[in-house]
Amino acid sequence: MRRAEQMVGYLRTSGRVAEPFTTPPGYFSLADATKMVKARGKRGITARDGKFVDTHHGAIEDLVKAGIMFVGTPDEVTSQITDFVESVGGLGHLLLMGHAGHLSHADAMDQITLLAKEVLPRVQRPSASKRAA
Repeated sequence: MRRAEQMVGYLRTSGRVAEPFTTPPGYFSLADATKMVKARGKRGITARDGKFVDTHHGAIEDLVKAGIMFVGTPDEVTSQITDFVESVGGLGHLLLMGHAGHLSHADAMDQITLLAKEVLPRVQRPSASKRAA
């Protein structure tokens, strides 16, 4: 959680740009651009439980529930990633940002190494339900 607090600063500031640059022509579909304009600067996502999570001001726990951040022990992060993959219908590749905000180089290296050694081997293993199919 300490590292998440340091990293969340990136989410709090990265999407803040001048109005003309928030929806450049062709970058979003017309429907998505319309939603963004109507949101009047609020950036967020709807979590699986139906709750709107503001990515600039949301609590870390809500960002985890929305699948924006994975936080916790290797067991908790494995579970969060597995839930996320199932909720989106599967993934071919998973690209994570393990270095953001005010996180030190040592902490970033430690958590990327921990992810590689403790989480990814479990996430890459097929689940029992898929093996039975």
